[in-house]
Amino acid sequence: MEKQGVRERHLFSLFAEMILDKAVKEYEKKRIYERINHALETRDKEAFLQLSEHWRKLLE
Repeated sequence: MEKQGVRERHLFSLFAEMILDKAVKEYEKKRIYERINHALETRDKEAFLQLSEHWRKLLE
């Protein structure tokens, strides 16, 4: 019976970690997207290229 409780807690912990990882990745994608837009608006080519590369890596 105790093993089942340990397994359930471990599984819950894994699910929580997955949800947190997804939330962090989504937040980072939103932040980079906004920064890319800003770089476009200000015609900052260097920032745009760097941020675009970061964006591509996030989507992999």
